Amino acid sequence: MLKIHTELVKKYFYTKYKEIVTLLILILSGTVVGAITPLLFGNIIDLILKKQLYFIIKNVMIFFCLSLLEIFLGVIEAYLGNKIVLQISNEIKKDITENIINMKMAQIDQYAKGELVNRVEGDPEEIASTYISFFTGGIQISVSLVISIYFAVTFSEILTGIALIFMTLSYVGTLLYKKQYQKAKKQLKDYSDKYYSEITENFRNLEGIKSFNLQNTIMERLKQTYQRNFCLSKRMFFIEGKINFTKNIGNTIFETVLLLSASILIIHGKLSIGNLVSFNQYISNVFNSSSQVIDYIMRLNACEVNIKRIEEIKAGFQEDSSNDKKSIDKVKSVKIEGVDFKYNSDNILENVNLKINSSGLYSIIGMNGAGKSTILKLLLKLYEPVRGNIYINNINYSELNLRNIRNEISYIPKNPVLFNESIEYNLTLGKLVKREELEEICQKVGLDSFIKCRSGGY
Repeated sequence: MLKIHTELVKKYFYTKYKEIVTLLILILSGTVVGAITPLLFGNIIDLILKKQLYFIIKNVMIFFCLSLLEIFLGVIEAYLGNKIVLQISNEIKKDITENIINMKMAQIDQYAKGELVNRVEGDPEEIASTYISFFTGGIQISVSLVISIYFAVTFSEILTGIALIFMTLSYVGTLLYKKQYQKAKKQLKDYSDKYYSEITENFRNLEGIKSFNLQNTIMERLKQTYQRNFCLSKRMFFIEGKINFTKNIGNTIFETVLLLSASILIIHGKLSIGNLVSFNQYISNVFNSSSQVIDYIMRLNACEVNIKRIEEIKAGFQEDSSNDKKSIDKVKSVKIEGVDFKYNSDNILENVNLKINSSGLYSIIGMNGAGKSTILKLLLKLYEPVRGNIYINNINYSELNLRNIRNEISYIPKNPVLFNESIEYNLTLGKLVKREELEEICQKVGLDSFIKCRSGGY
């Protein structure tokens, strides 16, 4: 897994090192500024008790300016952080989508369409945000811890010692329930694939659902799906609740002990009220920082689920798109010799033989599911035969360039290929065709007037 983490960092994060360094500088600046304000706040309280108005106003103005600077840095940091996460997640999405598009159809058939959408849209963003949080948060936390512990020790070594002991104890729950949390997240992620697949199928089949009056049946199925999703989410929330419960119990005990110890120190003149306020803020920073460390580790471990799902897509068998294979100018003959083919374990074609030696109009006749479309899909190399050979122009088609074959053989699938684009784009499928030629063709088939009557025309 370490190798995969390293490869991800090199490919997607190292290229953004300038932006990440800038983000780190902003975060560190904000952390240092934020570390000064608790000290000023405590001083202001002590000055109020001493009734020194001039110094109160002076410190309040400094406090105000530093707070504004911290807010300003925080806004820029959030913007830049979101921008980097978006850029990296888009790069990952692009690569996964390319892998899916170039994957062999037999491999694609193993996934539901909604599952692929979920993996493309959900996993990359989670990976990008987890890594960025881990990189930047790790440095921020380190600096914040050093500064906060230094000032806390300066105010009271005894109280700092008590705080560090309780801080360790408060995260016992996180360590205890870590594996449960990872398991629950994996189950939820796996089920979300099914969830998105079902939603996608329903939207795609709305016409059929209405035609057969299946609305109530579909809603009943969806209720079960939502219920299962709810149960898995609830389990995750319950585990998170147990982690937070043990943490909060520890924090409550610590605050009680801290108040009693601080009271004794103040009564004996070893700690001022202002120092206690500052100390409390610094120790809160220490607790928050240590909590973030645990959260980042948990997120990084949980992120392995997302990474494995993406790696599974990347490891899928890709179509051979190399350009060093033979090409043909025109299909002159086709020979299918002893071909067997199966979808999963179901035999579709068995010992099929076919010869076409000249151009003409040919029909392949057979019952539904007999494999008529499958023969055409094999010719296009969408699938590969289990046994036997296919020859085009007396050349074994395993020796032919894949894109060249698909350019020379036209196949219209049962499901129409439509894009959310203009009519022109859908007619030309993105290829460069002169508008005059396109209109001339549409006139010949009687589509030109229909297209021009529509809003937007071509």
